[in-house]
Amino acid sequence: MSIQPPRLPEGHPDRSIECQFQIEPLFQAIVHKALAAGWTEDDVSAALLDLARNHIRGIIADRKTQADIGEAQGA
Repeated sequence: MSIQPPRLPEGHPDRSIECQFQIEPLFQAIVHKALAAGWTEDDVSAALLDLARNHIRGIIADRKTQADIGEAQGA
């Protein structure tokens, strides 16, 4: 399975939908493999939600660190 690059520019209102369309097959494959391995739908859903939440937190922390570095270098 491959993921195609975005066709829509950043900021376009449908860009997130386009991204979802591209990554959904891989997402479903992960869910299917986890269920086949014996995890419940609740287990898999909670794990995926936690992973997404942690990924967002990491992005936010990285951006804050970069901003702090920029401020320190400009001071």
